[in-house]
Amino acid sequence: MKLVSLEIGRVVQLFVADEVGPLAGLYVPELFQFVLGRYGFVKHSDITEVLKTGAKFEQGQLKVGEKKINIKELSIHNDGIIVDTFNTDDSSIVVDDLFNSGKKIFGFRDPETKLPRRFVSHVVVDFNKPIDNALKGFEAIRRSLSSAYKNAYGTDVNYDLFRVSLAVDPQNVPPQTATEFIIERRINVPFSKNRFYCVAPLPTQTHLSLLETIEREFGR
Repeated sequence: MKLVSLEIGRVVQLFVADEVGPLAGLYVPELFQFVLGRYGFVKHSDITEVLKTGAKFEQGQLKVGEKKINIKELSIHNDGIIVDTFNTDDSSIVVDDLFNSGKKIFGFRDPETKLPRRFVSHVVVDFNKPIDNALKGFEAIRRSLSSAYKNAYGTDVNYDLFRVSLAVDPQNVPPQTATEFIIERRINVPFSKNRFYCVAPLPTQTHLSLLETIEREFGR
């Protein structure tokens, strides 16, 4: 498997607002300006809407020593923070930086209720083996569908597997929990390249390791 690109590494950190808010209260415009200055965002939501919908910032950067973390999007809500970079490890660094800075400057507190972080990663990969091999009986399905298509339209076609998607029953997980796992052919790329856009509710490196494990199953 070849990694082509990292698209999104999202971290969601929820918290109980009563436990983390400064005891002296918070002057929201001051926090708003701090975030703009620290991360250099070039686009942001209107400050007048922050109390209603939360604050959303786009296209920023955090410098940690020699490392530069490009931030695609950062959202602050009364019950959590969402950070999108290109790798979930980097997003976690941004979340930690925002929390630690908020504690020092604004008096935010460590939460008593420890809520686990949630992850979502989007990557583009080229598989070395055809994904069709992963589905037992696919060849028979392919032949039947191609034959049916020819009977309907008089055109010879060869169907290939386009998308694999798995998810957990929403009734069995907390509300708004991302569980969908997707392997989908990259749009506008020839099928022969075996290039796929992959989404998983996992840290980036865990996601990539999982895709390598899955690819090994293609040839069995």
